[in-house]
Amino acid sequence: MKNLFLLYFLLFQPILSFPLELEEFQRIELPQCKSIDSLVILPDGYAIADSYQHKILIYDKNFSFIKSFGKLKKTDDGFEIFLSMAYFPKNLLYISSHFSNVSIFNLEGNFLGTIMTDVGETVRSILYQNGFIILGIPKEPLIRIYKENKLISSFGKFPDYYKNYPSGAMISLASSFDTIYCALPLSYPILGFTYEGKKIIEIGSPDLMIKPYKTLDNEEIKDFKKISVIAQIVLLKNKIISVQLLPKGHSYKYAWDIFSVDGKLLKSSFFINYFLISNDGENLILQDYERKNRIIIAKIKE
Repeated sequence: MKNLFLLYFLLFQPILSFPLELEEFQRIELPQCKSIDSLVILPDGYAIADSYQHKILIYDKNFSFIKSFGKLKKTDDGFEIFLSMAYFPKNLLYISSHFSNVSIFNLEGNFLGTIMTDVGETVRSILYQNGFIILGIPKEPLIRIYKENKLISSFGKFPDYYKNYPSGAMISLASSFDTIYCALPLSYPILGFTYEGKKIIEIGSPDLMIKPYKTLDNEEIKDFKKISVIAQIVLLKNKIISVQLLPKGHSYKYAWDIFSVDGKLLKSSFFINYFLISNDGENLILQDYERKNRIIIAKIKE
């Protein structure tokens, strides 16, 4: 009887979180910052977008504060709520803070112009890669690629189950030199495209969602506090880390799933209260959920 019970337990127990550990190197308080809404790595430091103060804050490589710029304005030469930001290697920042357009600033804080998307939706994700600016927008086509601020390619569609999804969907992008990865909030898979728009891979299964939308009726999809959603994907070397924002009432704020770039699930359901903001190619840059102006530098223990 004991053996039968053990067999039943092994076969039918729920999938538990895997034994993953973070090796923390630094915890850094940023007293000049009130809210870390986006962080990009510069050649000699970091730029942080702070929606609470409607400013961009510039730090050196040791997170020592250098300067800030910006103010609350509803026009493209000012800032409201920051959604995404990318660094272009000519000392330029591409910033999504307004409805539809992307503002361009240099690191001195001078406003240089805009990318006019004319789509009637806010840009949710901005990347720089291969000389291109890549935008994720919650309106088909989902991915738009710009060269010298001119649209050269666009592709990507919503799955059918998004017909009941409200406008303004989160979209998270990550990219390598040959692939653009796109995650939509309600479910896996993460989609991988070539820069020409050909879909080449699907990563992740819907059953990885901690609280999937399919457990709710269509009306409740509008209440994001009841479901888990994919809030961020980050490419780190040959791995993709996906961050689920967990429903209200869960004992943790986030769950991470880790995949290889060829689609293999490496780790699932790592529960944590740190939001994964970015990485420097070696280490993860995290934000403490309890303290919005605290940065944690860490590495996953292999």
